[in-house]
Amino acid sequence: MIRSIGVKQFNRYLQSTFKHDPILSNLSIVGEIVNLKFSNEHAYFSLKEDEESIGCVIHYFNETNLLLKEGQEVNIKGSLIQYNRSGNILVSVKDLETIGISKRYEEFEKLKNEFNKKGYFDLENKKKILTCPEKIGLITSKNGAAGEDFLNILKSIKSNITVYFYPIHVQGIKVISDLEAAIKFLDAKNLDLIVLTRGGGSYDDLSVFNEREIVELIYQTKTPVISAIGHQIDFTLTEFVSDLRAQTPTQAASIILDGFVQRKNDIDILYNNIDEIIANKISNHRFKLKTIDNRIKTIRPDNLLKLKKEQLDYVFYQIEKRIRESFNNKQQELKQLNKSLINIKKLIHTRSLKTNLITLDGNNVNSIKDVKKGDVLKLKLNDGTILVKVIKNG
Repeated sequence: MIRSIGVKQFNRYLQSTFKHDPILSNLSIVGEIVNLKFSNEHAYFSLKEDEESIGCVIHYFNETNLLLKEGQEVNIKGSLIQYNRSGNILVSVKDLETIGISKRYEEFEKLKNEFNKKGYFDLENKKKILTCPEKIGLITSKNGAAGEDFLNILKSIKSNITVYFYPIHVQGIKVISDLEAAIKFLDAKNLDLIVLTRGGGSYDDLSVFNEREIVELIYQTKTPVISAIGHQIDFTLTEFVSDLRAQTPTQAASIILDGFVQRKNDIDILYNNIDEIIANKISNHRFKLKTIDNRIKTIRPDNLLKLKKEQLDYVFYQIEKRIRESFNNKQQELKQLNKSLINIKKLIHTRSLKTNLITLDGNNVNSIKDVKKGDVLKLKLNDGTILVKVIKNG
């Protein structure tokens, strides 16, 4: 019968085995760096090949002597170690040689350059975001901190914003299908804005936001998109193609609220000006009343007193009438100003709609190289579609 041993004894056995085994104490492994992070002067990462990986650590890492980067293909030399408290087994890297960029990272750069040449990242192709968007679609995980942070900032000031929340998986095999369904659903609801956000993650966690179908879908939406994926050091193709990138979910919400804060300040200034005008008019009329009152006191005949009293009553009536008229006029001016703001908002929204030129088989025309003389194309406008023919190319 095998005798049981304690955890400490088992750990000591493993550590002794790692130390004295000629292979485990003198490893040389080739793989791709993923999940790179730094903590307490140490560098932690996984060395990956296909779908398998092994954890690695470089103790007292000095980036001046060695530059580590996600996606690098490297050859590491070191030995297996085990942490007593956690039981984790890692490769303690003593030497690292850079081989080049991994195939996956090369594919990322290739796709990025392809979309860049098509104009997907160009500023002139970005959809305009309303100053005060009121109908906002939110795509994030159901119980994630990213969505909670975003909503908490939106609630920090009073506004008429309505959030249409579409929860998705942000990890696993369902991410792409969830994300596609969410974007299509919210884009069809004629919203003012869509916000796509999630917390930080590893290179693998964020790789879904580099998928071709997601990038193309965001580019084709009629609704402006703000992306807040990961943290400041994380960049994905989704962020490049989005109409605006925020570093964090909190910053995305702050950007949205900027317009509402400015509008509130403008209205407060307008009300303050109205109050000041009314106060000045009341002060002037009070001065006139005081002058009249002093004159009345200097003249004693009853008939003159009666006359002055009637004049005084009339003055009071005129003052009240003018104050009411002034207040009503200012109210009308304020209503007209608010109506003008709404019309401007609608005009901005109308002008933000894109005009698309496509071939008869549905392909977008992005360059004169996409057509030739004699081709018949579809020109999609805001209120319909017309056919055009290429007379001259170049």
